[in-house]
Amino acid sequence: MATKTAVDFIPAKFPEAITSDLSKYKVITPTPPTKPQDRTSNDFLSQFKDINEDRNDHGTREPHRIHKSWPENASSLSGLENQGVTCYQNAALQSILHQPAVGVYLQEVLENKHPQINKKSVTYELANLFQKMTSKKSSVFPAKMIRRLDDINPMLSEWQQEDSHEYFMSLISRLQEDSVPKGQKLRSSIIHDIFGGSVEQKVKCLRCQAVSTTSQDFYDLPVYFSKSEETSEYTLEQSVKDFFQPEKIELESGKGKRTQGYECEKCQKATNAIKSIAIDEAPEHLTVHIKRFKMEGTAKKVKDLINYPTILDLTNYKSSQKDENLIYKLSAVVLHEGRTVSSGHYVAYARDVNNKWLLYDDDLKDTADEKDVENNASAYILIYSRLSKKEKPHAKQTNTQEENSLSKTRGSKKSKADHSKKRKSESQKDKKKRAKAVEDIDEIFKRK
Repeated sequence: MATKTAVDFIPAKFPEAITSDLSKYKVITPTPPTKPQDRTSNDFLSQFKDINEDRNDHGTREPHRIHKSWPENASSLSGLENQGVTCYQNAALQSILHQPAVGVYLQEVLENKHPQINKKSVTYELANLFQKMTSKKSSVFPAKMIRRLDDINPMLSEWQQEDSHEYFMSLISRLQEDSVPKGQKLRSSIIHDIFGGSVEQKVKCLRCQAVSTTSQDFYDLPVYFSKSEETSEYTLEQSVKDFFQPEKIELESGKGKRTQGYECEKCQKATNAIKSIAIDEAPEHLTVHIKRFKMEGTAKKVKDLINYPTILDLTNYKSSQKDENLIYKLSAVVLHEGRTVSSGHYVAYARDVNNKWLLYDDDLKDTADEKDVENNASAYILIYSRLSKKEKPHAKQTNTQEENSLSKTRGSKKSKADHSKKRKSESQKDKKKRAKAVEDIDEIFKRK
C-alpha cells in the first residue's frame, strides 16, 4: 500500500500580483442569434406590388401575357341569380371572375384578340356572362352557362346540390381546352399561366441511393386539417407544411400479402424509398382546396375551423435556390355553409375592382369587412394571388449612383495622395531644420 507524502508549498519568489494592460485588448460582445426574416411583415411586403396596384403588372412568369390588375374603367360585378340549386356554380363563378387576369382575358376574347376561341365555346359564353355582370347593376341569371353544364362536367347536375370545388376545377379545365389550338400542349394555354403551376417530384431509393426526378402540373393545392405544434389549432400553414413533407415508401411483404414498395429502375427491385415534392413553377393564382368532405361509407363534412392567413408564404417549398420569394395574398374565398354535404349552401367573398371585399350570396351582393373573411369556419376554397416584386431603379439612375460613388472614391484616393505628398514635403523640411541645428551646434563647440 502506497504511503501518502505531504506536499510542501514553496513561497513565490515574486509574490506581487501580475497586472495586464487592458488597453491592449479588444472587448468582444457575443452576437445574438439572427432571427429568420419575417416575410409577412409590412416592411418586407413593401417591396411587392399589392393586388390591383399597378396596371402594368403582368405577373412573375414569362411570357408575361396576363394582367394582374383591373383596367382603369373596370366595373364591379353583379350578383348571380339562383333559380334552383345552382349556388355551387354561382360561388365558383364569382371567385374565378373576380381575378383580374380572368376578367381581362374574357374581355379580350370578346374583342377577338384570341382568334382560336370558338364563338360556340364555353369560354365565349362565359365572356358574354362576364360582360353582362359588369354592365348591369341588377343581378344576372346565368341561364346559358347552366345549359352548358354537360360541356363542363357531364357528371354534375343542375337539379341537385353539387360540389363547388369540382365545378371550379372542371370549368378551369374546359377553359384551358378551349384556348389551346389542336396539336399544342395544354400547358401552353393562358389559363395555365393564370391558375397552373408545376411541382418537382424526387424519389430516392434507399437501397442504391439513385434519385428519380419528374415534373407534374397542378391547378390546386389540396390540404387536410393539420394542428400546429405551437398553438394546437388547425392552421393552413401547418397543412401546407405537411403536404410538402417528405414521405417514406415502405416495402411490405409477407404471407398472403402482395409485395409493395418503390420499383427502382436501377435496382430493378421493389425497395424502400423517400418521396419529396417541391414547387418548380409557382402559379400566379393559387387555389387551395380545404378537404372538408371525407368518405366513410357516406360523405361527411369536417366542420372544424382552420386558420388561414391573408398573406401566405410558400418560399420554403420551392425546388430551386433562385433568390425569389413566393408571397401570396388572399383574393377570394368560397364558403360551404351547412351541416352536411347535400344540404349546404355556397357563398363567396371576393375582392372587387377597388380591392374591397364583397359578399356574394347568389343574387345578393353586400360589402364585407376583412374580419368576416379571415379565418371563416366555413371556408372551403381559397384563392391567393401571387404578389409581384417592384421594379428596381432604372439603369440610368443606377449608373448615376455608381458614377457618384466612383467619383467619391476617386476624390478620396486623390485626397489621400495629396495628404501623403504633403507629409513627405514636411518631412524634408524637418530634415533640413535638423541638419541646420547640427551645424549650429558644431559651430558653437568649434567641432569643425
